[in-house]
Amino acid sequence: MWLVKEKMNYKFRQSIDPSEINKVMEVASSFGGNEEELTRIKAYIETELVELGENRILFILSQGIKTVGIVQLLTKRADEDPDLADGKSTAHVHALQIAKDHQRKGLGLMMMQELEVFAEISGFTRLTLGVDGDNDGALKLYEKLGYKRLKEAEGRETSIPLFYLFKDL
Repeated sequence: MWLVKEKMNYKFRQSIDPSEINKVMEVASSFGGNEEELTRIKAYIETELVELGENRILFILSQGIKTVGIVQLLTKRADEDPDLADGKSTAHVHALQIAKDHQRKGLGLMMMQELEVFAEISGFTRLTLGVDGDNDGALKLYEKLGYKRLKEAEGRETSIPLFYLFKDL
């Protein structure tokens, strides 16, 4: 099975190794934040990465030794909602992040396209994802990729909805 994709001097690979949290934190810390915020983010990510291999796959985009993007694919459970990931035909894209100094270069588009290929090869026929209603850049990206609205939920901030989107592969 395909594990590494190199394109335009970038390397896109999958991992089920929880010790790669440092790669995730490299991207998260590119947005700044104090030590307390980064510690909180790391603790949250550690709880997610416990599921690597069992329900979660981490994808890492690097340029040389620098990590410039990360995204996760949940295969069985996402927010305990079988519409989002059922372990059979539907998987859920989670936490796509591009390092701040690498945004607006088409890397999010490239990562999503590669993730879609991986999902299809793995037997999934539908992908879902959640995006904050005020994240115009992400909404435009997903619309460009052909994602459509599945449903709406209350977001982290009650005044901003969370949109769940889907795409049939």
